[in-house]
Amino acid sequence: MAAIPEHSREAMERALAFLDAGRMDEYADAAVDILMNTACLDGITNGSRVRRFLLRRLTALTEAEAVQVSSNTRRLLRHAELDTSVRVPAPTLTVTGEHDAFTTPAQCRRMAAACGRGWFAEVAESDHMLFLERPTEIIDLVTRFLADEPLHGLPYCTRVEQLSAPSLPAPRAVAPGAGGMTG
Repeated sequence: MAAIPEHSREAMERALAFLDAGRMDEYADAAVDILMNTACLDGITNGSRVRRFLLRRLTALTEAEAVQVSSNTRRLLRHAELDTSVRVPAPTLTVTGEHDAFTTPAQCRRMAAACGRGWFAEVAESDHMLFLERPTEIIDLVTRFLADEPLHGLPYCTRVEQLSAPSLPAPRAVAPGAGGMTG
């Protein structure tokens, strides 16, 4: 996802209003509620610990950090969703938590399917903050992917799929002497 999902935009605008007003406790609560699926917190590995960490961290943003977060979030709010008509030819791994309500498993699966050689992995007992909730498992998953090792049957994944997008067009042949080079 290259943009904030439509279902989260209003909540992000509300969080930004708190941030811009310097109401850091309210900003932190609103931002963490977007990033973490509070309805499933008990079923998320390290969920309560990660939530406490994020609340402390976001409440304590420096003025410079708050400006940076505000600027970045506004950029994402303006940015259109990634154009999936342009295929990514490189092998691509899209990972999400099974309880991710921000960038949902369905959205991430569609993103993986748009890649020429896309893989989709859904990590159990995690949500959007899975890299904080299950760091060991994420490192293992990414390492396996980069080493071209099997991804199926991993005990921490609820789903792993290799998704094939329509074939990429073959590169166009360039006629001898073509290509804009002059001598």
